[in-house]
Amino acid sequence: MEIGNYGLYGKEELEQQMGQNPTPSMQKALTLPKNALVADKFCKHFNLDVQVSVASCMIEIMRITAPDAPYGDQQMKDAFQLIVSSFENLTVKSTRSYAKTVSILETLAKIRLCALMVDLECDGVIIEMFKYFVKAMKTNHSKKVFSHMETIMVFVVEESDDISLKLLSPIFECVRKDNVEVLPIARKLGGKVLAACSAKLKPYLLQALKLKSIGPLSSAQFSNSISDGSRLRVAYQGVSGAYSESAAEKAYPNCEAVPCEQFDTAFELECVRMYIGHWPRPCMNCCSISIWSILQAVERWLVDRAVLPIENSLGGSIHRNYDLLLRHRLHIVGEVKFTVRHCLLANQGVKLEDLKRVLSHPQALAQCENTLTKWGLVREAVDDTAGAAKHVALHKLQDAGAVASSAAGMIYGLNILAQDIQDDCDNVTRFLMLAREPIIPGTDRPFKTSIVFSLEEGPGVLFKALAVFALRQINLTKIESRPLRNQPLRSADDNNSGSTKYFDYLFYVDFEASMANQNAQNALRHLKEFATFLRVLGSYPVDTTMI
Repeated sequence: MEIGNYGLYGKEELEQQMGQNPTPSMQKALTLPKNALVADKFCKHFNLDVQVSVASCMIEIMRITAPDAPYGDQQMKDAFQLIVSSFENLTVKSTRSYAKTVSILETLAKIRLCALMVDLECDGVIIEMFKYFVKAMKTNHSKKVFSHMETIMVFVVEESDDISLKLLSPIFECVRKDNVEVLPIARKLGGKVLAACSAKLKPYLLQALKLKSIGPLSSAQFSNSISDGSRLRVAYQGVSGAYSESAAEKAYPNCEAVPCEQFDTAFELECVRMYIGHWPRPCMNCCSISIWSILQAVERWLVDRAVLPIENSLGGSIHRNYDLLLRHRLHIVGEVKFTVRHCLLANQGVKLEDLKRVLSHPQALAQCENTLTKWGLVREAVDDTAGAAKHVALHKLQDAGAVASSAAGMIYGLNILAQDIQDDCDNVTRFLMLAREPIIPGTDRPFKTSIVFSLEEGPGVLFKALAVFALRQINLTKIESRPLRNQPLRSADDNNSGSTKYFDYLFYVDFEASMANQNAQNALRHLKEFATFLRVLGSYPVDTTMI
């Protein structure tokens, strides 16, 4: 056999027995095989098995001579090209050279030879290597192969001073959710690399987002501990202990609830932190929080769902969030009704009579207005109930308390001075669950559909719009009107006063019917005949529980 004639197998065995830092005599003995390996008859041989054997010999010589390179720059580049080409054998375990290729991979990972690739600026070879890894990664490989690939990719990224987006593109591509050619195990590999290199990759991810050079990515890939995909990442407004977090966990009991805050940095950079699974701890200097950012997080494939409070049984509708529903192209996929039980929290040792002021979200303060007035406490509004609790604990305030949940008190080590301090025990907040894609509506259980529409001004036009539901015995559960933003006031002729001004309005309507129901479809088809604008925000199961 030709391979045997070349005697490569014997050379490999001898080289594998040799340690690093060889003696002068051993170095002299290596000179002949070292020079022979770079000859064209070996490194450009037509037989793939011979090429793999040559690559195996070369990487063993590199191991022995490390940290010094055994060849000049150009010969090292050629050697690395041959070594990387051998990784094509990883795609099929049944090939004769598979075990030898795994050994090459292991050596490359263990002695960090890829640092030489980086120093020699072998970007093309590195990109080819990353592509081989993604293509070859299958579940029938051992964990050792996965680990070696991860080690090499992470090391290359961390060692590179200036990374091109082209070099990172194989990693970005393998975690794209819409890339059907990539197996889940390969997507997991890319996700672990991104999570491990999160700090290094932030500016590159931001650049890629701005240039739109990467497609939509699966948020599950950016968790520091990659799951099997069964855990949804659900963004909520606030910090740990917020009522929205409890609503997220009620809707998706096995979810990863993700606190979403807006810091002083540019919003896009905050999104990058979320992109790479490196969620920062909440800001210690402020509680500035943005619901807008959690909706952006879903739109940019940073999380799977978002929780949006939409109305409260005491405080009424949250108008700003209605505006956000229209501004973002997300779909309502569920609702949660959550019973809110407010507590008065304070630092350990602080008594009720020591307090002069209380911090919380404006709605929470309004819901406890009578109780707080009776206690003579000055109310100070902040962005979040749990954020208020955290602020009181962080600054060890002795004259201030917080209105928040008992969970927030436990998380931040605060004492509960009073429970259930809301003025009305029937204090329920309704939350919406938002996603990028709508769910398929069904008829097997009660469904609700939310829509938004606008109408031309005129007598009886709103009556006509609502009649399309009444004629079909469809029950409306909510109607909300909001002025149409960025629209000038319109004029109407009036014989008495010459001209009057009026707003254009949007109407948000919830009705009890699934969009799988023909009756509901006919109603919207009828409404569309005279509505100037109509959009279905979502058709989703009704929450019939209350906790």
